[in-house]
Amino acid sequence: VDLEVCRARIEKMECEHKEVVNELKTEVCKVKVEKETIEKKSLERDTANNSVIRTMKHKLVEVESYLSSSEGRSYSKLEGRLAETKLRLVMALSERDEMEMMLRE
Repeated sequence: VDLEVCRARIEKMECEHKEVVNELKTEVCKVKVEKETIEKKSLERDTANNSVIRTMKHKLVEVESYLSSSEGRSYSKLEGRLAETKLRLVMALSERDEMEMMLRE
């Protein structure tokens, strides 16, 4: 009787062991699929980033080329003059406000 009880316990343990092994195999498969998905997304992201970087480098070359041209230098000079004019305008408005305050007193 003890021998049969032991055999029954061993069979039960073997069944449980097989279930655990199958569950672990299933989990391993899930992890592999997740890993592959992450790697694929990472590769897609890297590819997209590289494309953006190439585009930005191309645009930078275009901008640098434009700025080094005579038209670009003229544009830079005009920007400088515009900034000076805006500064003078702000200073003039400030002086006007000060004068108005003095006249009110």
